[in-house]
Amino acid sequence: MIHLRKTLCTIFLLAWAHEAGAVLLPTLPDPGWENGMIGAYTPINYDYGPRVVSSGSNPHVGIDYDIRTGQKAYAVDSGGITRISAVGDDALIQTGKWRYMHTQIAGPYVQSYEFPVGSGNNVFVFRAGNATSGYVLDKVLGAPLQGGYPVFTDPLTGVDAVVETSVAQSEWVFMANGLNHLHLDINNGEENPLKYVKHYDDPLSPVLYPKYRYFDVTSITDFPNDILYNHGANPVLLQLGADVRTDKDLNSVEMLVKPDAGAGVYISLDKWTYEPMLPGWQGYVNTVSGERSTIWLSGDMDSIKNSSFEGVYPLEGMANESFDFFKLHWNTREKASGAGLALLSSEAKWPDGNYFVKMVAKDATEHELYNEVGKQIDNFRPFLKMAGIESTEAKYYKEWSFDGTTLSCDGPALNKPMGDGDYTINLEFSEPVVGPTLSIDTLGSLTLTSNDPAGNQKNFSANFSVGNNFPIQEGLRTMTVSAKDLAGNFLLLLAAETTTINPSSELTRDPASGVMQGTAGSEEVTLTIDKTPPVVKLPDGSVISGVQTRMITLSDKQLVININDDPRKICAGVSGLCGAVSGIKSVRVADYSTNNDVLAPYVLPVPVVKLRNYPLALAAGTYVLEVRDAAGNLTSIPLRISGFSLEVSTADS
Repeated sequence: MIHLRKTLCTIFLLAWAHEAGAVLLPTLPDPGWENGMIGAYTPINYDYGPRVVSSGSNPHVGIDYDIRTGQKAYAVDSGGITRISAVGDDALIQTGKWRYMHTQIAGPYVQSYEFPVGSGNNVFVFRAGNATSGYVLDKVLGAPLQGGYPVFTDPLTGVDAVVETSVAQSEWVFMANGLNHLHLDINNGEENPLKYVKHYDDPLSPVLYPKYRYFDVTSITDFPNDILYNHGANPVLLQLGADVRTDKDLNSVEMLVKPDAGAGVYISLDKWTYEPMLPGWQGYVNTVSGERSTIWLSGDMDSIKNSSFEGVYPLEGMANESFDFFKLHWNTREKASGAGLALLSSEAKWPDGNYFVKMVAKDATEHELYNEVGKQIDNFRPFLKMAGIESTEAKYYKEWSFDGTTLSCDGPALNKPMGDGDYTINLEFSEPVVGPTLSIDTLGSLTLTSNDPAGNQKNFSANFSVGNNFPIQEGLRTMTVSAKDLAGNFLLLLAAETTTINPSSELTRDPASGVMQGTAGSEEVTLTIDKTPPVVKLPDGSVISGVQTRMITLSDKQLVININDDPRKICAGVSGLCGAVSGIKSVRVADYSTNNDVLAPYVLPVPVVKLRNYPLALAAGTYVLEVRDAAGNLTSIPLRISGFSLEVSTADS
């Protein structure tokens, strides 16, 4: 067979003819080879499969060849005669597994006679000639009888002839009747005869016409672009028109989907095929779901166009046309597990993102033609699912949890002040996004990067630093995150104090209009920045903050040191720029030379602004006093004392 390869050079759109798999090579001769009208092959009037008739719809279990009155039909294979039916429209001859139907001879040039032989068996006499020239006996066919074969005496000529009980390949078996066609089938319709019989193969066949549509109770509409989505419980309607032209050998249609990420494989949504025939059922069979397809009872184009029911829609047309429609419901909000509609992209079998949709048509000999296009599924508005910040330890963590109905987050599970150091921000969105932005007030925008594959990026990270050499100011800072999903929807607008999200009204499309619900915007996260170390006030009135290198000598009888983590709350007249209050977290005294702990470090289970009555008894020597706040900021003071008691107090400075 000759198949054309076609390519549409459009971004994210591919369509071509393609041959794949094991191709069958028919070897049996055309039954009307002497009457061939297309090359050496007889035109086909009606193909194998569903069809529309005046009484409704039923399958056509064979091939109707355009063998007209007066033309001969020939045996496609040799075989013994196993059945001869009564004369009439449904008269037939069966040789082995092949049936030749509509074998009545009619018209002014031919006649047929029927004589009962034995009990219920018939003998058919096929004659050629006309009324003026006389009748000439051409052929006598009969079914074998128990106990022998009948002998037929021509009532016109008186000539005896032995009834033939077999035919040879390419031997003519009858002349066409007034219906102007031969119906040929195999095994009572269980297979398509064109798997075995040579036939004309149109290099442009089949021609595929895919459609992607949505529907409600009143109308069906084409999606205006490559973005597909449910209208509530109404699924996406996939439709394929298959025009097999003069071949009329379409045997199966399958619709498949795969995510456009990595080396994904296609998943079959459903497949219609017309073989093998199920007991008691003749028609296209839904082999993936195991359900029988609907066959539409009308060949009217408008009825087909406006129908949302699944199934095969055979279209009645001219003798040389064959056009079937296939319709399939694709519930893009199907849950990955469980019943009902998914409320989040993460629980959907088909989460929001890029996909390839492939519609495949195969003929009786397994030649394949397919249409493959890129589509986006977009049922949900994106939101920031998780935000985390870490350095040497985790500092911030906030994540939304889902109970099957509502998303909730009472606040960050972790929110520690951040002092001097380098930090990494980790973000996870509910679905793939593009163009995400992140900014912190008084610091500006940060650069986000992702290790996820392009087109499927949900996880991003950014780095920033806190310290005197960096511009971020202390206090409660607002981190703002924004992004769009692949279909262009902005994140759900969420303020820092928001604790619940209703997916049904904020993250999904309106069932009637299909418009995305929820307010588009960004999400805000509140952070605590504290980059100033605690303040230690010495007895001489000096105030020390940060890491000191100068040794301080203390000689009082009683050493009292005030430690305060809240001396810096000056707004400078600018709202929101106040310093942070992290609280004192630990006090440590170490040997100056070895840096070994002199006493076990005092770590407060809950940070406090001031420490009270914290005495230390130390021998004469040199030490380092270290005080850290909860943000990790350090005040370190080298001390020289000689036998005095050292007491760390939190008296107000």
